[in-house]
Amino acid sequence: MYSKAQVPCSFTKSLAGSTVSVNYLWIIPLIYSVDSVFIDYGDGSSVMQYAPVPGTASHTYTAPGSYSICLTRYMSQLGVPGAIVCTYCDSVSIGSSSSCFVSAAYNTTAIGLTANFTNTTSCSTCSSISHAWNFGDGSPINTQTSPSHVYAANGSYNVCLISTGTNSSGQTCSDTTCTSHG
Repeated sequence: MYSKAQVPCSFTKSLAGSTVSVNYLWIIPLIYSVDSVFIDYGDGSSVMQYAPVPGTASHTYTAPGSYSICLTRYMSQLGVPGAIVCTYCDSVSIGSSSSCFVSAAYNTTAIGLTANFTNTTSCSTCSSISHAWNFGDGSPINTQTSPSHVYAANGSYNVCLISTGTNSSGQTCSDTTCTSHG
């Protein structure tokens, strides 16, 4: 059986006006098949896609604000009906184009007790970005861009990345993304 860290369910997103595109692509272990992906856009709208790897889904928001987009991945193993493998959430802010907008995101690979985090945070209007990692095991906050972390024991850990950006006007913005690993 593969752990959630080995069967990721993260996504990237792009924003054009009030339309967000969610893009996902994973490597699927041979004993699994993807049954479906459910995306909740945080405004009462959602979509279910079947056997969609790789996949893209787009949604247009009708009101400004901050929304949480959650993707839940369902898979079957050797013919056993699909079960939830993992859920990944990320936020999006819909509003003025002159505002500061940072999108915190990362990918994870794990070997044994070592987790390697690749920061994919974006901010097209930022002149600087800083990061704070909480590895979910009580260790000190890490401010490296793409750190590695060694856990003391196997288990499930809620890892959070807080990215804070500053635009050329001095306006700051922040985004947090958390994912359960283990």
